[in-house]
Formats: sequence, C-alpha cells, structure tokens
Amino acid sequence: MSVYFQEEDQSIIVRGKTYPYRDLMRSLGGEYVAAEKTWMLPLNTSNLERIAELCKSVGGGRSKDPPPPQVTPTPATVLSTASTAAVGSEATPSQLAETTLDGLTISELMQKVQLVIAQGFPRSVWVLGEIQNIKLHASGIYFQLADFKDGGSRSATLTVNATLWRSQLADLQRKHGAPLVKELLQDGLRVRLLVDVTLYRDRGQISLQVQGLDPQYTKGSLALAREKLLRELRAKGLDRQNKSLSLPAFPLRIGLISAPESRAQSDFIDQLQLYKYPGEVIFYPSQMQGEKTLEEVVRGIKTLSEAACDVIVITRGGGSAADLRWFDSAEIAYAIAQCPLPVVAAIGHHEDVCIAEEICWQREKTPTAAADFIISLFQGTRQRLDQLGLILSQKLEERIRIQTSSLQNLREKILILSQRVLTTYRQHQVQLATGLEMQVERRWVQATGRLQNLSQDLAQRTTLRLQNQESRCEQLSGHLQLRVQGRLQSEFQKLPALHLSLKGQVQQAYFLAARQLNEWEKALLQRDPKPWMEQGWTQLSNDEGRVVRGAQLRIGGTLRARLPDALLELQIIDKQTKTQDKDHD
Repeated sequence: MSVYFQEEDQSIIVRGKTYPYRDLMRSLGGEYVAAEKTWMLPLNTSNLERIAELCKSVGGGRSKDPPPPQVTPTPATVLSTASTAAVGSEATPSQLAETTLDGLTISELMQKVQLVIAQGFPRSVWVLGEIQNIKLHASGIYFQLADFKDGGSRSATLTVNATLWRSQLADLQRKHGAPLVKELLQDGLRVRLLVDVTLYRDRGQISLQVQGLDPQYTKGSLALAREKLLRELRAKGLDRQNKSLSLPAFPLRIGLISAPESRAQSDFIDQLQLYKYPGEVIFYPSQMQGEKTLEEVVRGIKTLSEAACDVIVITRGGGSAADLRWFDSAEIAYAIAQCPLPVVAAIGHHEDVCIAEEICWQREKTPTAAADFIISLFQGTRQRLDQLGLILSQKLEERIRIQTSSLQNLREKILILSQRVLTTYRQHQVQLATGLEMQVERRWVQATGRLQNLSQDLAQRTTLRLQNQESRCEQLSGHLQLRVQGRLQSEFQKLPALHLSLKGQVQQAYFLAARQLNEWEKALLQRDPKPWMEQGWTQLSNDEGRVVRGAQLRIGGTLRARLPDALLELQIIDKQTKTQDKDHD
C-alpha cells in the first residue's frame, strides 16, 4: 500500500497504490494518467506537504527513481514556439523544419496544458452556469454547466463537464442539508459553484470538480426572474385579467389539470365526492414537474377551455421552490391570464406564492382546499338564495298586508255601493213588475177573446169536415165489401185444384225422403265399426279423435284404440313407413 512521489518540472508525480486516496488527489487538483498509472498534481508548497505526509503515513516517501530522460519544454517555450510558427515571415526554413521534427506528442501536449491549467487555477474558483443533463451514479453526480454564447440565440450554449464526487456531496449535505442540496441540483437551474478546474487528459476536455455551492445565488436568481415576469404582467394588465372573470353560481363542469394517479388528483376528487358534488369533473393528465410541465399545462388549459367547462383547477402536491419553479414561467402565466375561464390554482403547501397563483382567479394551498372552494360556491349561492328568499318572503308578506287592507276598504266601499244599487234596482224592479202585470192582464183579456172566436170557428169547421168524411167512408165501405166478396168466391173455386196438387207433391217428397233415409241407413251400417271390432279389427285416432295416417305419426306420440268393451291409449315407440309401388300408383 506504499505511495511514492517525485517532483518533475511544475508537477508532483504520485505513484503506487493510490486508489484509496483518489478523492484526496482530486481535491488537490490532481489528474490521473491511466497510461502511466500515476497522478499528476500542481506543484506548490501546500500540495507538496500533504503528499509527503500521505506517503510517509503509508510507508512510502520521495521516489528514488531518476526522472524520465525525456526533456519537455516549459509552458513559456511552448507558447513562444507556437507564436513563432504562426508568424512565418520571422522564421527561417531551418527553424520551421526543426520545429516540425521536434514537435510535441499528444501526451506531452496534454501534460503541458494540464500544467498550464494547474498554474492558471491554483485554487478553487466560483463559476456561474445552468445545470444540464444531470445524472446520479454511485460514485457521485455528473452534469454539465452551460452558458449562452455571446451574440448567439437561446439555443446556442457553451458547456463544460462537471463532477460532484460522493465524498464532497456528503460534505455539502452536512453543511447545507440534504433537502436543500437536492433542491438546487436540478436540470434547468442556474447555480454558483465553487470548483477546481482540471483537464481530462484521455479526451482532452476541461472538467470541473465541484467543491461547494452558493444556495443564495440560485434562490436570488429565481426570485429576480419571478419579479421581472410579474412586472411585465402588471405592465400589460394581465395580472388582473383572470380575476376579472365572473364565477358561475353553480360550476357543474370542472376542468382538472394534475398528474395522473397522483395524490393531488385523488384528494381533490375525494373531497368533492364527500360533499356529494352533483357536477362533472373533466380530468386532463399533465406532468407537474420537469421540462414537459410547461407544454402539457398550457395545452391542458386550452383543451379544457374549449370543452365548455365552468372553471379550471390546476393542482399538485407540495414541493420545494425548485420543484414549483415551472409555475413561475411566462408560458403558464400567459396561458392563465388569457384563459376565458376562471382558474383556481392549488400548487403545493409552500409559503412562497408562485406566479400562476398570483394571477389566477383564486389561490388555495391544497387540492382539498380547492375542492372546498368549489363546494363553497354552491353553499354561498344557496345562502344567497336563502337570503333572497327571506327578503322576498318579507316583502310578499308586507305586500299582502297592504293588499289585504286595500281589499278590505274596497270591500266595504263595494258593499255600500252595492246596497245603494240594489235598492235602486229593487225600486225599478217594482215599477217594472207593476207595469208588466198591467200589460199582461190587458194582453190576457185580448188573447181570451180571440181564443173564444177561434174556438167557435174551429168547432164549426170540424163538424162540417166530419160529416163529409163519414159520408165518404160509408161509400168506400160498401164498394170494398163488394170487391172482397167477389175475390173470396174466386179463391174458393181454386181450392179443390190446389188440394190435389199439394197432395201429389207431398206424396212425392215423402217417397224421396224415405229412399234417402234407406241409403243413409245402409251407409251407416257399412261404417259401423262394431262388426269389424268383433272380428279383431280396431280404429286408431289421435288425441282430438281424428283418424290418423302413417305420415302424421311421430315417435313418442299417443294414439287411441277402440275395442268393443274398452278404449286403449297407446304410445308410439317406433314406426316403419311402407314404400308404395310406382307402377301401382
């Protein structure tokens, strides 16, 4: 387990069993050279003392091996050579040829670049950048720090690899707390990190070894961006635009934007079901954390607005400021401000209020509180209706009282007037009755005289008419009597001939009937089954008493067989159809 070191130019070369001490080597700005299985550290007093102490503690020390025979130029020489080669007018052909023949190998170049970096950054420095492509491994956290190119678009960035080793991560977690470190180390956050600048020689890439972080910088950066966006929204009047919308008295169609199968979704719906919410919840699943949050939440607001909802609820569970930073974005803020429906935001239990909650119609802390707010709209409407009903009832009672009083006064006036009118009518009626009675008596006398005259005239005419009719009836009676007597004599003369004719017809009909009866008797005797039954024959019939044929029989059916002294019921077990001869047919 011995470790040895030696000084070489501006570097400290460490060899031996260095694997257990790799974290210490990295903290001192060391770079592992895999081809030579050595560590190369910047040469300074501090590093020399610590490496000497380490080697002594494990039974090693300064290496006795001579330095490699290869002589490498100093950084100043490298720079002067490069500058001389770049200016061809000042270099002779012999110098160019010598430079080309005596050029650096890639390994030598990387070694010198590493030395320049170690000398240029002897201590840790603070760097600013945005975390991208962060990945967690057992050995530590790997990510890239990015910054925008000067004069370039938002998509043009400069990136450098950074590493936070497990041992250093533990130190940061002890110093700042594990939750805060986890909150700050996320994709998309701009951070201020204390790093050691090193060169990864195998790929020729600069690498940053994270030694510390500044939590206040990230929080301040998020706060500045939030305040800038709020000022922009207020300048355009968008911070009050959604709040100016009217809430429906009965929101029976709620648009819900939340993560699918999340606790926030279930809490919101369960709370509505607890109060027996009578409406419909239209759920739009959306990612509530990560890069897709912006796109999916904005699309959800647009989709639910087109679905004719009454109100939109955006909710998620609790989270840190970094987790909720997506709701401080301009995309979601403008989508809420321009939404034609009232938006209720319940985005976590955090004390800080995000921009989405600032500009929405109503802010609630939890999904349950958002559901309670929806229910409170129904309850508030019901209370207003109860109050309006009470006011209406009071006004109706007052109106009824006034109308009742008016009706009572009107009733009394009508009663007095009606009595006056009735008295007047009664007097007029008496006068009319007296005049009518006199007219009736006069008319009666006149009618009685006319009736007596008409009665006498009618009696005279009736008597004369009766006399004429009696005379005519006597004449007709004599004439009719003579005609009837002549007709009777004529008919009596025809009776003997009719008697003989009728007698002959009756005898002929009798003979025909007797012959028909004889034929019917013979036919009945031929059809009488009794003689056949006495010889052993019988007749088969179905349940209805009809004679059956073979084609009508079915297996399992019943038949009736009549005997001279009994009636049998038979069941068909099998049947055989007799094939008829075609020639016979």
